[in-house]
Amino acid sequence: MIRWLLGTCAVLAALCLFQWRTIGHLKEDLRGGDSRAYRAALVELGDRRDEVTRVLTWLDAYGRSESSRPESSRLCQDEVLNAPAVGRLLFDVYLRARADGASEADARSRVIDAMRKSGS
Repeated sequence: MIRWLLGTCAVLAALCLFQWRTIGHLKEDLRGGDSRAYRAALVELGDRRDEVTRVLTWLDAYGRSESSRPESSRLCQDEVLNAPAVGRLLFDVYLRARADGASEADARSRVIDAMRKSGS
């Protein structure tokens, strides 16, 4: 029993060391050797947070509007959020469009088109 516990502890210690080294390598890769690029990435993430909040607010208002009332196109059904649909629209459609260089308005129109095509 003690050998089994010591073996388990050794394996866990090795896994912890491996994870610690992996995290260190990931931080170095993210920094890219240039701390300014790392800080710029953090600032961009902060800017995106406000944009994502605006888009979610807009998406909620659009989902509740009369223009998107077909039963199959609701983002909330029976007061329950359809999280997979919202996630798909936000990440797969909106943020992908923004990453491709589309403006917020163009990305929103792509979301509307995706909602009409899929009925979600």
